[in-house]
Amino acid sequence: MGARVLIALLAIAAGLGASRAATFEEVAARAARARSSNDIPRAMEAYREAVRLKPAWAEGWWFLGTLAYDSDHYADGKEAFSHFVRIDAKAAPGWSLLGLCEFETGDYAASLEHIQRGLQLSAAGQSDIEEVLRFHEAMLLARAGRFDAALQKYGWFARRGVTNPQLLAAAGLAALRIPALPASATETQREAASVAGRTVYAWMRKEFPDAEEGFRALLSRFSSTPNVHYLYASYLLPSRPADAMLELQRELAVNPGSADARAMIALAFVRHEDLRAALPYAKRAAEEGASVPMAQYIYGLVLAKTGDPQGAAPRLESAVKLDPANVEYHMALATAYSRMGRDADARKERLETLSLAQEDSLHAP
Repeated sequence: MGARVLIALLAIAAGLGASRAATFEEVAARAARARSSNDIPRAMEAYREAVRLKPAWAEGWWFLGTLAYDSDHYADGKEAFSHFVRIDAKAAPGWSLLGLCEFETGDYAASLEHIQRGLQLSAAGQSDIEEVLRFHEAMLLARAGRFDAALQKYGWFARRGVTNPQLLAAAGLAALRIPALPASATETQREAASVAGRTVYAWMRKEFPDAEEGFRALLSRFSSTPNVHYLYASYLLPSRPADAMLELQRELAVNPGSADARAMIALAFVRHEDLRAALPYAKRAAEEGASVPMAQYIYGLVLAKTGDPQGAAPRLESAVKLDPANVEYHMALATAYSRMGRDADARKERLETLSLAQEDSLHAP
């Protein structure tokens, strides 16, 4: 009797091992049926079981992630898409949805990296959620203090005529150099950002009468708000540099620690080839704005133009690190390297400049 029981148990164990593949197929089929009938909880439960049985099943991780994302279970979606992109690292939708899940869970640095990877892997205009991705990318750039890069991204929407109150408010936060997401901004910040957003949107669309009206409203209501005068100076600088300089001095009166304002004053002097006047503004801007890419760039540029490429290089390297997508920063760094005899480094920066320019052309309207 004991021997027969042992044989039976061994047979059962062998049968279970032989049926493992069939069990996966059965669970996968059950998951698909639940998903087709919109039974989300059962579908997610079945997909979890299926990927436990077959961890390399990309389709299972994909459906588990999309079901989690669509039902606002973002932590589960983050986990699922993390597995999915490890299996298929070239799948743009996987990186994109991973980044969006990370945004919702507050993992902002990873979110920006992965949203940008999703956009880079997608052909221009081919992503069904391109607007969503670009909006989140712009918000995250502003939150990280990369305001000029964020405004360039909002320009994509302006050129296409895409607008809504949330978009304008977010663009306004970037324009006023407030490192916050719309949801975390204060009521006062949101009020100023709403006006600033409408104004810069008109500016981006070259609707100059509307932009002028917007600036008048902004200056009337928020003249003591930091970066309002700076924003207006940015608008004035190309065509009315003397008026821009007055606005920058007004900005410093309101906001004495503004590295951005000092950097723009230095830039204006550089454009007029007055390097002697530019130097003190550029130097102080760089000292007070260690995390401000324009401040590091302009000081590096002034040093390079005054014959000090060795002193310029570290500042320009900082600018590139803070804003790696800025073509001008890479070009200036390449020039500094070349003057120092660092030809290999100069060539690398020039190649990066070409790569960035090509990428910009792919995503141009």
